[in-house]
Amino acid sequence: MVVAIAAPDGHKRELELTRDLSRRADQKWVAGEYPRPRVVFRWEDEDERIAYLALNNFGNPRTLEDFNAIWPELKKASGLIIDIRKNGGGSSDVFVPILQHFAGSPYEEPLIEARVNNSARRAWAFQGWSDYAAYGTTGIMVRETPKWTTHERWNGEPLVVPTAILAGPNTASAAESFMMFARSLPQVFFVGEQRFGSSGQPLVFEVPGGVGVMICAVRELWPDGTRFVGIGITPDFPASPRVSDFRVNRDQALERALEEIRKLACVVTPRG
Repeated sequence: MVVAIAAPDGHKRELELTRDLSRRADQKWVAGEYPRPRVVFRWEDEDERIAYLALNNFGNPRTLEDFNAIWPELKKASGLIIDIRKNGGGSSDVFVPILQHFAGSPYEEPLIEARVNNSARRAWAFQGWSDYAAYGTTGIMVRETPKWTTHERWNGEPLVVPTAILAGPNTASAAESFMMFARSLPQVFFVGEQRFGSSGQPLVFEVPGGVGVMICAVRELWPDGTRFVGIGITPDFPASPRVSDFRVNRDQALERALEEIRKLACVVTPRG
């Protein structure tokens, strides 16, 4: 396909791009995006000890190693911004141990629903066998709280300070599950754009034309049973990027997060 683009100086040109999964590593749609580090840590405001932490990957176990390496410095923070706008997901076995470092009180865990299909019992239900009526014609939905991690619970002193989580339309799967866990922590608020609205555990396959498709294999729910898939998570403080922001390298979501953290009285003198 041919894509027309306009540069900041007004110059226009066309790019010819091929939708082919086997060749996607050869094409860079956005300069400088890949490869990106799994974890980024810096002091966004060193005087006020407001830390910035980007968690870009929950799919690689080394993300947890990277996080543990910066934890001794991070735990000195009096305010925290966690950026998962570029995190497309991964595994709860990575994000749950990280989240536990910020949980001063018990957090609520999401529920999942998944369809159980037994073709024989569906056939018997169709024939009128009452013992299998629940299977109907599409199987039955089973709701449960899964085991989210194989790691032992982290029992150190947590960092409980005003915490903004930055997220957007590219925040998906396990990264959204991370937000669902974090929602029950009283110090956490969300800044950015509406989220992807997709649970983890996708079925992945290709269709003709080199197009990859992912379909949710589970239906994730809030702890009270409220629907999540197809809806996503609405930010507490909306902040959407504009074309003019990209041109001057402005980050409205980050600016709003700093503003809201500074409003909170619990941003205090840093620890020793």
